[in-house]
Amino acid sequence: MWLPLVDRVIVLAPGEGVVADGSPHDVLGPAASRPPRTPSPSRPSSPSRPSSARELAERTGSGARVAVHSAESRALGAAEAGAAHDAAHDEASRGEDAVPRRARELAADGVWVPGVPPAYPPEPTARPGEVLLSARDLVVARVPGTPVAGPFDLDVRAGEVLGVVGANGAGKSTLGLTLAGLLPPESGVVEAAPNLAAGATPRRRRDGESRHPVQWSSRALLTRIGAVLQDPEHQLLARTVREELEVGPRALGLPADRIAERVDELLERLRLAPLAAANPYTLSGGEKRRLTVAAALATRPRVLVLDEPTFGQDARTWAELVAIIARLRDGDGDDPPLAVVAVTHDAAVLEALHARRFVVGEVPA
Repeated sequence: MWLPLVDRVIVLAPGEGVVADGSPHDVLGPAASRPPRTPSPSRPSSPSRPSSARELAERTGSGARVAVHSAESRALGAAEAGAAHDAAHDEASRGEDAVPRRARELAADGVWVPGVPPAYPPEPTARPGEVLLSARDLVVARVPGTPVAGPFDLDVRAGEVLGVVGANGAGKSTLGLTLAGLLPPESGVVEAAPNLAAGATPRRRRDGESRHPVQWSSRALLTRIGAVLQDPEHQLLARTVREELEVGPRALGLPADRIAERVDELLERLRLAPLAAANPYTLSGGEKRRLTVAAALATRPRVLVLDEPTFGQDARTWAELVAIIARLRDGDGDDPPLAVVAVTHDAAVLEALHARRFVVGEVPA
C-alpha cells in the first residue's frame, strides 16, 4: 500500500553502516536484467541487487533496519526491517528470539514497532472523586449564533480522565475550550464546584463572584483550569523554553526560587532540559507539544484540558506523556488528583488511561 509513495529505501546494518540505498525497485524489487547502478560514496547500491526481501535479509542479517523516504511526506522513519522479516521469522520458528529482541531495541529508541505497544501506566486504584466541572444543556459555538454541537450534560471528576471523541468537525475542540472557560457557551451552562470556584477573581468587576469559569480572570483560571490547545504555537509567548515555563508562575507572583524549582522539575520530567535555552518556535512539533503540556502544569491547576496531547510524539515520549497524565489523574506526591479532559483521536491514549469516553455527535438542528 505504501510502496507507490516511496522513492528511496535505506537499509542499515546492525550497529552502523548502510547496506543498501536506492529506489524500492533497486533495493527490494525483483532482479532486473540491467546491471546495478555504479555505487557512489553518498548512495551505495545494494550489491548485485537482491531479488527479494528474504535475500536481502539473508545478506544483511536479521538486525538490519529499513528507513523509507516518501516523496509525499518526506518523513524519514525507522522501523524493523520488512526485508528482514522473513529471515527473522525463520529464526523465531527455530526458537531464536530475533524479532522480539530487535523490536525491543527499536521500541527503546522511541520507534513505533507493530506488536510492541508502549508501556501503559497501572490501572487507577481509586474511584473518581468529586465533580469539579459540570455542564448542563450545553451547546457550544466558536462564533456566537453559530452552534457547533450539543446539547450536552456531562461531569468532569477529580481522579478521572474524560476522553472527548468524535469525528473531525464534530465540535470536540470547541467543547474542550468551553469547559476550560476560554469560550462562552452558546446556551446552557458550565459550572465549577464551589471549592474550585472559591476565591476566583472575576474577569469584569460587575460579574462579581461566579461559578462560571468563562467569567473568571486569566489569573484565576491559571490555578484552576489549565488548557493545552490543538496548535502549540498558539500558546507560545516567551523567547526560550525555560522562560515559557516561567510565564504562569510569574503571573501568580511566586518567589523566584519556587519558580526555578518548579521549572527545573518540569524540564526533566518532559525531557526538555537540553532545550531549556532554545527558542520555542525552533522545536519540533512533538517538542512544542510537550512544552505546552509542561507550561499548563507549571501553575498546578485542578482541571487540565488537553487537545490532542500526544500528537507528534514518538513511542517513548508518548508513553512518558501518558504516564505523566496518569500520575496527575491519581495525585502526584502532595498534589491532589486532577480532573483531566483529553480531546483526542488516539484511542490508545484513552485505553492506557482507562478514560471514560464522551462522544460528540452531530451538529444540533
